[in-house]
Amino acid sequence: MSRKAKFDGREREPMEEKAGEWFARREFGLSPAEQAEFDCWVSLDPRHATLMREFDETWSRMASAPGGETAPSLPCRPRRAWWLGGLAAAVTLMLAGMAAWQWPAVEPTAEAAQRFITTVGELRQVSLPDGSTLQLNTDSVVDVAFLQRERRLTLAQGEARFEVERDTTRPFLVAVGGIEIRALGTAFDIRRRADSVSVLLTAGRVQVRNGNGSSPPIVLDPGQRLTVSIAPSGEATGAFTITTLNTEELRRLAGWRNRSLEFVAQPLREMVAEFNRYNRHQLIIADEQLAGQRFGGGFAPGDYAALVQMLETYFGVLAERRGDETMLRLASPAVGRTDRGTADGRTP
Repeated sequence: MSRKAKFDGREREPMEEKAGEWFARREFGLSPAEQAEFDCWVSLDPRHATLMREFDETWSRMASAPGGETAPSLPCRPRRAWWLGGLAAAVTLMLAGMAAWQWPAVEPTAEAAQRFITTVGELRQVSLPDGSTLQLNTDSVVDVAFLQRERRLTLAQGEARFEVERDTTRPFLVAVGGIEIRALGTAFDIRRRADSVSVLLTAGRVQVRNGNGSSPPIVLDPGQRLTVSIAPSGEATGAFTITTLNTEELRRLAGWRNRSLEFVAQPLREMVAEFNRYNRHQLIIADEQLAGQRFGGGFAPGDYAALVQMLETYFGVLAERRGDETMLRLASPAVGRTDRGTADGRTP
């Protein structure tokens, strides 16, 4: 099959079968009505025309192969009823012949199918077989399958950066949260949260589409971030949201790759959520009033103690350490009580 044709794995087989049917019908001769139907089918999708060309080319190769396979002879069609059996045989032979000539096996080799994992607080960089690189953030899982016709990866959990070596014969595809990202000599980050997926492009171009093909693909330019909500089932829901980030925002978002977290006037709940990604010791905000207050600063991801010290020293926050947790609350007359307060920050 021509590697210029862009086919989704789920679409390939039915398209091939339909193209094989049209090829055989055309060999038998089309009526004016059938010719109009065929022309309409070809015009619906450029991949239909590509498949027909490939059937023609493969048939010619099989017919002229020295000492090898020969193209099967299509029976003449004296009666329409008899033609159906010949059609089925012809299509079967064509598909088998094209598989032998054009389509290499798509099963990954043992060396090309791997799972890469980072634990909480761990960062990891991986060199892929094609020269691309993969950098995993804390608590992340990426599955890699390098096939003969495509490079397919899945971000099952967490966050990763992909720096892609261009190869026009094998698309680089990343699946995550019900969407698929197709890269073209590109560098981009993907983060999978519990309820959303974000794709941040820093170089080159990527194409993003819903995995179910329900909406047209979107092409991102450098500096753009795409976000989409995902359902508990892991499927993308709602529309894509695209924002363009400035240089400073891009620098801060890239900080994790250098083991740095930077915050500028962010709610404490968001800061705590980031620190908790990198540490088994968890910070817990005991009242909503504190959770909404905004702070800033630069920290090492594992140094949650520096954040706690800043809050205690300069902002009157009380920190109560309990094993693998630290409770944070605003100073109040109820200092010393161990309850966490109600959702609105008031102690009962």
